Amino acid sequence: MALYARLLGASWLQLAEPVRFAHAAQSTIHARGRLRIEHGRSRLARLIARWLRLPRASEAAETRLVMTPRADGEQWRRTFDDRRLDTRQYRAGAGELAACRYRRRGRRRSAHVKIQRAHIK
Repeated sequence: MALYARLLGASWLQLAEPVRFAHAAQSTIHARGRLRIEHGRSRLARLIARWLRLPRASEAAETRLVMTPRADGEQWRRTFDDRRLDTRQYRAGAGELAACRYRRRGRRRSAHVKIQRAHIK
């Protein structure tokens, strides 16, 4: 069963079919398009975004995504204009998603996100 299907339980069926298809694929998915990227307006929010090396704010960032399924989750490689963001997403616990972001020189940053199954929109 796909990572997000396990995390979301019955709420998985509330997601749009193309989203479910992408996350349930047994092979690598390639996607591209344009995204509007916004950051918080406070100075602290901008500093945190820069520290995390998040994509720059943009009205229409050229975006590419490569999602590769793995035995323990998914490997995501995203490119927003010229900034690449690689993460490995896996289940950390009951209803929890962990995303481990890899950076150059072998350093990494990790975050755990609690997914609330009842709040899928």
